[in-house]
Amino acid sequence: MEFFNHVQKVYTETDHDTLNLDIPLAIFMIKLLSIKVDFSHFRDENKFNEYMKSDRPTKLRYYLQIKFRDEMIKATEVVKQEGNKENEYIDGCFRSREIYYDNRIPPFELRNELYDKYLKDKIFDDKIQNKISEWIKPDMVNGALNSEMRGLINMEIKKKYFNSFNSESAIMIQFLIKFSDRKSVLKLLYSMRDVYILGLV
Repeated sequence: MEFFNHVQKVYTETDHDTLNLDIPLAIFMIKLLSIKVDFSHFRDENKFNEYMKSDRPTKLRYYLQIKFRDEMIKATEVVKQEGNKENEYIDGCFRSREIYYDNRIPPFELRNELYDKYLKDKIFDDKIQNKISEWIKPDMVNGALNSEMRGLINMEIKKKYFNSFNSESAIMIQFLIKFSDRKSVLKLLYSMRDVYILGLV
């Protein structure tokens, strides 16, 4: 999941409207590829020239055109599987053992565990925060509040795993069509060199 999380983080932190410009695109690609390779040696002109004369630009072209797509598809599938596992875990926490439909209030210790894992570090308005505080009290018996907290936890899981993995995966795969030939990759590398000369990363 590390690869997917890295791609997602870089993608969401980027102003997409600037990616048709070579310097912002180069900054984006340096950050995107940082999980795979360090281009900081581009600051040194001799090392950059050595890189450009080697087979590494060709290998990068192959990676951007073929391997990245494969890695993104595999990473997306892992994210989907992890999300499904968490959904199953939550179902088990809230499901009654006697009746198959969901009506169980998790015990106090489990509610606190769920709170720590899914709600503790999130920002909610005062109304929701008060409901969460009520839900994790030892003597909580409010079934409607319990259902609401389950919905809140499900929403956090959806945000983490399912809101973006299909769309962002497809967008990133489509985005890399920008590097469909030798010229486009060489242009990227020279722009990346300029980014280091300017000290932008």
